[in-house]
Amino acid sequence: MSTVGMMLANRPIAMAPLPPDESRDSLIVKAFAQIHDGYSVDRTLADPRLAAQFVKRCRQLGIDAPHAAVCRRLLGLRKAGGFPIKTTKEDKRNLRPFLIPAELAFAKLTYRYDASYDDLLADPDVGKAFDEYVARVGRSGDAIDYRLAALHLRKNVRSRRKADAKQLAHLDISKVNARWHTPGHLSDVRLDALPDSEGVFSLRESDRYLFLSHSKNLRFGVGIFQDKDVLASVGNHFWSPSPDKITIDFVRPEDVRGVSLRLFEFKAIETYQPIFNMLPKAA
Repeated sequence: MSTVGMMLANRPIAMAPLPPDESRDSLIVKAFAQIHDGYSVDRTLADPRLAAQFVKRCRQLGIDAPHAAVCRRLLGLRKAGGFPIKTTKEDKRNLRPFLIPAELAFAKLTYRYDASYDDLLADPDVGKAFDEYVARVGRSGDAIDYRLAALHLRKNVRSRRKADAKQLAHLDISKVNARWHTPGHLSDVRLDALPDSEGVFSLRESDRYLFLSHSKNLRFGVGIFQDKDVLASVGNHFWSPSPDKITIDFVRPEDVRGVSLRLFEFKAIETYQPIFNMLPKAA
């Protein structure tokens, strides 16, 4: 009963979007122009400080609407095309160290709140929940690092290009399955026995895949999950991860000759449907 109560208490609450209004929309754009510091809409809203400044300025200009509704309207104006404010500054931080924690945290956020990326950027409650989840998994970086990593995963890492579709259709994953290396269970795999080079690794139980990812360093990628706090953070009332029941597999570039690791990762995620991965988005 307590678990059902928690589920019901955390149901996503639908919020009516702000309808188009030329006068109000012009004020939203004006407020953004005054606070965005040269950044794009997504980058601005990924920064809790700048997002709060934007909403505060909207209210100073006379817009009486909830924080999330105003931010969603800004995202809608940007997506509609012809957005008048140009980006003059690009955030070039290295997001690679934050990708795995961001993906795990966002997967959990999706299951619990049915949250989208727009929710992560626009709704301060969803953003706070994401920040709390990722803090249990990540060991460095700030909120912006992980929010931008989640966006980068969705827009780039997990987004297929048009040319990918044909190659993926002809990629027979069964021919590659035999090339996985299986060093053992998560509880007893020694990191120094893993390659300290590029590859794709997976975590699976006997009947399902949990997570799968490309990593520039396989030792680093697998090592994240040997931290008990990280593994426990993805558990819930229905399932507790057990390291001695989770098998590690990996492939290196030489194991899948003729196929890029990027395409192999796409095909493997589509085939195995790991529960803590973002599914690839078609171009």
